[in-house]
Amino acid sequence: MTGWFRSAAALARAWVRLYTIGLPWELRETRRTEIDSDLWEHENDARDTGRAPVIAAMEVILRVLIGVTHDVSWRSEAIQTWRVPDFERRVTFMALSPGQTRWMGLAGVLGGVLWAGTFLVPLDLGTVVRGYGHIVLSILLIVGLLGFYAHQRERASKAGRVGFALLLTSFVAWLALNVLGTVFGVSDQALAMNLLAAIWVFLLPPGFVLLGFGLRGAARGVPLTIGCAFMAWLVVPRALYAHYFPSVTNWNRGDTPIGLTVFFLMGIGVALMGFTALWKGASSPRR
Repeated sequence: MTGWFRSAAALARAWVRLYTIGLPWELRETRRTEIDSDLWEHENDARDTGRAPVIAAMEVILRVLIGVTHDVSWRSEAIQTWRVPDFERRVTFMALSPGQTRWMGLAGVLGGVLWAGTFLVPLDLGTVVRGYGHIVLSILLIVGLLGFYAHQRERASKAGRVGFALLLTSFVAWLALNVLGTVFGVSDQALAMNLLAAIWVFLLPPGFVLLGFGLRGAARGVPLTIGCAFMAWLVVPRALYAHYFPSVTNWNRGDTPIGLTVFFLMGIGVALMGFTALWKGASSPRR
């Protein structure tokens, strides 16, 4: 095959070497051997069918690009399997008892109600306890989200898992935002603070939407509704002044009545998801 295919194959092998860095030797070699075999078969098939070298090379590049998400997912699963070889005795971080799920659901209920309450009562929770209220609130929301996913993960599709990962990243970014501002006194106008605030807000819409699509039953309606509301709030009103870079306050709390309403709905939604985990944990047999 010509240099076109060799270059594309080199790109594919380089990507494999990149996402297998840090894995055990056996896993690395097995994965690289599989890719080498696929490339060899692809090359022979292109030669037998008479496809142009440029076309064959483009096919390899497209396969690499399309398979990025799958490759990253494979690495994560491979690491988990390698760390505990005996799958039957493996206990994942989400293998929680009903009691633990119940307490995590209660945290979500409290966090969601407190969050929604800040948009009904003119009271800043952070200032009540010297700024640490927002840190506590963000931790409650994170724990509640984990509890909700703990009992939904068996019924969640790949979209649901991706949505959960986006939401968890978003809430962790908000926690970091509060810790930096309250504990370390970092200014709201600092670049790091604005980046964290952007992560916090921009990951919420796709996270909720994917979580809604990825769940089954009545539970999917709540995150799906919240995600669509967030999407509309971000796209429609903010598109009119997208050339400005809003402050952290604007990203965090919303700067219009519509934004405040959307964040209020998010609090109610998280509380409902937490209640689902609380009810599920309470209805399960004790261990």
